[in-house]
Amino acid sequence: MSRFLKKIRFLAFLLLVFYSCTENNTIKNNLQNVHVIHPLKTNGSLFFEDSTINYVRIQGSPSISEILDVGIIDSICYILDANGTISAVDISDGTIIKQLNRKGHAVGEMINPKCITTDSNLIFIFDGGKNEIMLYNKDFQYIDRLKISIDPSSIIKIDDGFLCYDRITSTVYHLNKMGEVAHSHVISDKEVNITTRQQVFKVCSDSEIYVRTEYSDTIFVWNNKKMLPKFILNYNKSNTEKAQSVVEMWKEGTAFTYNYFLTERGLISAYMKDKMLNYILYDMEKEQCFAYKSSKTGKLPLIPKWQFGSLIIGIVDQEVFQTFLDMDEEINKTCQWVILKYSL
Repeated sequence: MSRFLKKIRFLAFLLLVFYSCTENNTIKNNLQNVHVIHPLKTNGSLFFEDSTINYVRIQGSPSISEILDVGIIDSICYILDANGTISAVDISDGTIIKQLNRKGHAVGEMINPKCITTDSNLIFIFDGGKNEIMLYNKDFQYIDRLKISIDPSSIIKIDDGFLCYDRITSTVYHLNKMGEVAHSHVISDKEVNITTRQQVFKVCSDSEIYVRTEYSDTIFVWNNKKMLPKFILNYNKSNTEKAQSVVEMWKEGTAFTYNYFLTERGLISAYMKDKMLNYILYDMEKEQCFAYKSSKTGKLPLIPKWQFGSLIIGIVDQEVFQTFLDMDEEINKTCQWVILKYSL
């Protein structure tokens, strides 16, 4: 009996060693995929000099108020604005095709729509008033609703459910198709009472989903099971142990990541330093940073949304109009918003 127990213990020891090695290798492999980026160490190359920008003016009546979120199906962009209206806009010419504004407590109506996402056929709108994800087809016909237990500020549709982000607790949730929490990941232990309304989820041309909160210098990638760190932006902060809010970093002139998007050429990151917005390109092949300088085609928008690898929705106000557009043209004086399409 004693020999049998020794054999069992020996086998258990071998299994433990094997698991430990496997776990260490997994961690090592994950860390090998992490890029540590130093945005302040750049050269002055013009990496946008060959880029082109197409402007699509959104026209029509009734108008669109402040843009909160967007989703895209084929050539139609669905815009959720601050009035709770969803506008279907033709990306090719900027025409508002139709609008959805169903306020109320009845089935198919919404109380407080907060964010929107799409797949190839359906529109998903989170209604904070009912804590439900509402499903509509491309023609705004009501399909179904999904009750959830969280209060997300951003959602994105994935194959087996949804990824949701709660900006108050800086937590990303994976909801299954039944609306149940299958996985959660706390990105930061800070709670904030401000927001820059950055897009948390980015869908790239390779269909990978990247995640970064408004107050994090780490960009994660979703691997269909959990989030793994992919890019860490290192600004050589001297006060790394001191947790600062975005407002504090803004006032003190501390460098911090403002936004980002990915292209085939690498990671383009916008960071704030001394109250000035700067852009860098991180070349993943060369593992080098290149500073952005204005090219012939103009500057980047302040708040881009990069979706499907080729489209940016720019929130455009009068000041940005003067930067991007020729205000002498009559069309630029009458439209409210501009869809920016980049080719890099």
